[in-house]
Amino acid sequence: MLVEFPNGAKIGIQVKSHFDVAEDQFAVKVKAQLAESQYHGIDKWYLLVCAPIDDGKRNYAQRIGHLTNEFSSYKSSYHIVYSPQHCVNILTTGIMSDVEFRSIKKQFHYEKTNWDEILAELQKPVNTVPSSSYLRPTEESLVKPATNADKYLNHIGYDQSDRPEVLEHLNHLQQLLGRLSVKTREFLFTVVSRATKSSGLRDLLLASCQDLENYLNIPNSTIRKEVKILEDLDIASFDDDFESGTWYVAVNKLNPDYNIVREIRDFAKKFGMPLKEILVDLNFTYFDS
Repeated sequence: MLVEFPNGAKIGIQVKSHFDVAEDQFAVKVKAQLAESQYHGIDKWYLLVCAPIDDGKRNYAQRIGHLTNEFSSYKSSYHIVYSPQHCVNILTTGIMSDVEFRSIKKQFHYEKTNWDEILAELQKPVNTVPSSSYLRPTEESLVKPATNADKYLNHIGYDQSDRPEVLEHLNHLQQLLGRLSVKTREFLFTVVSRATKSSGLRDLLLASCQDLENYLNIPNSTIRKEVKILEDLDIASFDDDFESGTWYVAVNKLNPDYNIVREIRDFAKKFGMPLKEILVDLNFTYFDS
C-alpha cells in the first residue's frame, strides 16, 4: 500500500499474512521488497507482520525474530518492523505501550540512511547466531564471596547466631549462579530487576515474557532457551495467568524460608547496592558490613 500525504510525504506499508510467513522464502522475499521499495520514492517503509506466532502446527517466533533483528541492524530510519504482538496492540486498541514504542524506536531510529550499507547487508544470509551478550560484552567474572553478611542479616531480621545458615544460603546461590554463563546471568538479572512480586503464598518474582522480549530485543524462542537453562537448576520457570493469557518468567524460591533472590533485590534497592554486580559479577561482598 502506498500512502501520499498533502505535504508530499509518501509512506509504503507492506503487510505480511500467515500465508506469507509460512512460506520457506519468507525472509528472502521481504528483503527483496525492502530493496525494491526505494524506487517508489517513499520516505518511510513499514512492515506489519500480521500473522500468528504459532498456528498450532508450527511456531514462527524464531523466523520472525531473526528477520526483525536483521532489519534492525541495517542502521536506517527508512524502514520499521512491527511484530505480531505490536500489530495486535495497534490494530485492536489503537495504542502502543511506552515500552514497545521505546523498544522499536531504539531499533530503527538513525540519523541518516546508508543505502550502500543496507544493500550490502541484504546480500548476506540471515544471521541466526544471537549476540554474545544482552547488556554488555561478555567478560570473566571475579567471584567475591560474602564473609560475614552482617548487612544482609540486619536486612532480613536474622540474629548473629543465624550467620552460618545465612552464609550457607548465600554461598549456595553464588555457586548456583556461577554455573551459568555471564549471558544467562544477565538475562536473570533483567528478569529480577523488571519483575513484580506474586500474590498469595507462592512467593515468586514474575516478569512478563512480552516485556522481556521488547526490552532485550530478543525473540520468544531465545527466552524459552534461557528459561530452560534456569529451569534445569530450579532457579526459574514459566508461569501463566489463565485469565489474561499472559506468560511470565517466574524466579523460584531457592530455600524453604523465603525467596532469597527477591530479598537480595529488596536489599540492593534499600541500601543503594548495584544488583547487577551482585547477580552478574557475583560480587557478594556487598552483603558484608
